[in-house]
Amino acid sequence: MLRATTLKTYFIGLLGGVVSAVAYGLAIYAKSIASLGAVSAIRESSVIIAALIGVIWFGERPWKIRIVSACIVAAGVIILSQAA
Repeated sequence: MLRATTLKTYFIGLLGGVVSAVAYGLAIYAKSIASLGAVSAIRESSVIIAALIGVIWFGERPWKIRIVSACIVAAGVIILSQAA
């Protein structure tokens, strides 16, 4: 059975969309005033943080694959930051 969508649900969805658009705009702005390698390295580090939050706080499994993937992304971040 489908439940009626509440006003709070619409507000949370709208707020998430606005925050996402602002974050994208800030990334584009940062790329216009700083080197692309540095901005990309910082932006991609969010993948590592999200993987760690998922494993540590939310208990997501399989955690070994997530940690290995986060390490690969971390290596890419380091390479990008060195290129900057």
